[in-house]
Amino acid sequence: MNVSDTKSGGRRGAYKPSAEEIERACARIQATWSVRQRDKRAGRGRDTKWTPPRVDWSTISDAISDSQSDSTGISTWSDGGR
Repeated sequence: MNVSDTKSGGRRGAYKPSAEEIERACARIQATWSVRQRDKRAGRGRDTKWTPPRVDWSTISDAISDSQSDSTGISTWSDGGR
């Protein structure tokens, strides 16, 4: 064995899998991962922070105002209390 063989990772005639074999082996390994482990390996680990969904508050305000004026006849904050 010469020095260049040792540096390249092994001896002559060492097994060298094809790209397809590597892909199949990776798929078998990844099939055993939990969702948490998959997220962690994808860079979405504990550092990822949850954020609430965005809400269009004007739509909610309008819906509340419409509901209140329809059911009670009382003026609402959307019309300034008039």
